[in-house]
Amino acid sequence: MKELKIWHGQTDTVDQYVDFIGRFSTLGEGDVIINISCDNVFSVYVNDVMVGFGACQNFKTLKRYYSFDITKFCSKVNDLKITVWHQGEDTQTYINNPAYLMFSVKQNGEYLLRSGKN
Repeated sequence: MKELKIWHGQTDTVDQYVDFIGRFSTLGEGDVIINISCDNVFSVYVNDVMVGFGACQNFKTLKRYYSFDITKFCSKVNDLKITVWHQGEDTQTYINNPAYLMFSVKQNGEYLLRSGKN
């Protein structure tokens, strides 16, 4: 996954939830896929319907991501909300890294929305 890492605010906080909001339009026919990686736990909503969730096991040199087919939840214009929880403390099952979100929404190989500078 080659999207840019984004975050609202400081990336070194503890126990922080952040919502990321976006809008995208579909191109007609074809599957709509969202790829997502973050530090640590996330949930994804399209048009106010939860379409996926997960926990990324991210190591400094290896970033995992999830893919969800969101086609059946999409219309022509769609609202996207991704909520990310950043734990921010080392534990037995979590290695603290800076908070981030990376995502892309694609249809037929074309970007509809992705994480970036804006």
